[in-house]
Amino acid sequence: MKSSLDRSKINATIKQSKFHRYIYLNNPKSACSTIQYNLWMNDYRAGNVDFLPSEGLELHQKAIGNVFTKNWNIDQPQEWFIFSFVRNPFVRLLSVYLDKVNKQTPIKKELTQIIGIDFQASISFDEFIEMISELSPQEDNPHWREQSENILIGYLPINYLGYVEYLESDLTTVWKRIFRKPNFETIKSWQSHKTGAKELLEKYYTSRSKHLAYLKYEKDFINFGYSENFNYLEPQKITRTFPIHSKDNA
Repeated sequence: MKSSLDRSKINATIKQSKFHRYIYLNNPKSACSTIQYNLWMNDYRAGNVDFLPSEGLELHQKAIGNVFTKNWNIDQPQEWFIFSFVRNPFVRLLSVYLDKVNKQTPIKKELTQIIGIDFQASISFDEFIEMISELSPQEDNPHWREQSENILIGYLPINYLGYVEYLESDLTTVWKRIFRKPNFETIKSWQSHKTGAKELLEKYYTSRSKHLAYLKYEKDFINFGYSENFNYLEPQKITRTFPIHSKDNA
C-alpha cells in the first residue's frame, strides 16, 4: 500500500478490530470519538472488554490493545469490512479551530512550532486558514488534513462511507453489517469535543477564508459530494466508489 503519508500516520488511521472483521478508518473531527466509543460499548456489552473509557484521552489511548489490534494486517483487504465517516469540510475546519486551535492545546503547539510563532499567541480563524493553506499533507495534523488523505482514498477498498450529517442512520447501517443487529441501539454521543460549528459558519468565515478553505479541501468537496454553498451543508448522498491506485505495501 503506497501513500503520501508516512507509516505512523497510516497507523493512526487504521483501527482494525480484535473481535470482528472490520477496519475503521479514523477521521478526526468527524464524530470519531462517538464512533469509537460506540464500537467499544458494543464489545463491552458482548463481554469482549471489561471496562468503558471514562474520558476522551483514555478512549483514544486505550482503544488500541483493547478494542483494536496493535498489529494490524491488511494483506487481503477484500476480506474485511472497511468503513469511515466524513463531514462537511467547512464545518469540520471551523470545528477543529474552535476545539483545538482557539485554546492552548498540544495541537495548537504543533501548529505554532511548524509556523514558527509563539505558542501563547492568539490565532484568529482567518489567520489559521492562511497558515494551513501553505502546509502539505505531510505537515498537516490529521484534525485539519484533507479527509481524502486521512481515510486513504485510493489505497484501501472502502466498503461503506458514512456521513456525520446522517450519523444515526449511517451508523445503523454499519452496525447491521458488523454486528448483524437488526436495530442500532441508542447512540452514545461523545460531547466533550462538540463546538456547534455548523451554526457559526457565517460568524467566522469571510469570502477570502471560504475561498482558501475550498482550495485546501477541493478534493473532499468533490469526492464526498459537498457544496460550496453554506445553504446546502448536507452532501449529495450517493454510492461512491474510489479506484485503488496500488496494492503495493507501504
